[in-house]
Amino acid sequence: PDAVTCSTMISAYGKAGEWEKAMSLFHRAEDAGVKLDCVAFNALIDACARGNQWDRARGVFQEMEAAEVEPDVVTYTSLISAFAKGGRWKEAMDTYREMDVAKVKPNITTFTCLMSACVSGDKWVEAENVFDDMVEAKVDPDNQMFASLLVAARMGAKGREGGRWEQVMNVVAKMEASGIEPDEIVLNEIINSMPS
Repeated sequence: PDAVTCSTMISAYGKAGEWEKAMSLFHRAEDAGVKLDCVAFNALIDACARGNQWDRARGVFQEMEAAEVEPDVVTYTSLISAFAKGGRWKEAMDTYREMDVAKVKPNITTFTCLMSACVSGDKWVEAENVFDDMVEAKVDPDNQMFASLLVAARMGAKGREGGRWEQVMNVVAKMEASGIEPDEIVLNEIINSMPS
């Protein structure tokens, strides 16, 4: 099989939750002399992310660097997603910084994965910084981003009298300024944040 066939099969295994089979196929292809490209590495990193194997995803990224295959936005975003799913917010943020140094432009999916990492790590300030970075990068937010930011706002105000509602209203103001109409998920997050 060629690199395209391998990438397709690795991706299919990943989507089926079969990260081990994806890893095995990848290494068998390498051993057979198939020149695997960025797409194949991305498919394997994504398969590891889907399987909650953040440590293996990082290992694949390191293999990619050693093979001198240039990572792209999908590579970095998949790795950030793996760290977010593994509750490794610091590693997700470090990967984002590496992405910046490599001059790879993040997209909305990158920022959504970063936000997810901040939420899982209970890092409200970092979540706000991610949102600000997204605006600075001229990437348009979406409802999923705002829903995540609302969750982060609620978590960041734990134990602070009135603080939660104030932070939530700041997020609502950002959403209004962006011109995004809230969907059902965002509206539910706002309702869940209301003071009792």
